Amino acid sequence: MNKLLFTLLFCFSCATLIFAQSLKISGRITDAQSKAPLEFANIVLTTADTT
Repeated sequence: MNKLLFTLLFCFSCATLIFAQSLKISGRITDAQSKAPLEFANIVLTTADTT
């Protein structure tokens, strides 16, 4: 039973790694008026709800 459970968990973890996506985003965050770089700015990516 333990061997079967381990095998299923292993297969599931491999499947999630196969379908993982990697994305690299780069750029600069600047103030609109002074064009000075903003320190400690947070970036949030959201998806549009298509329903």
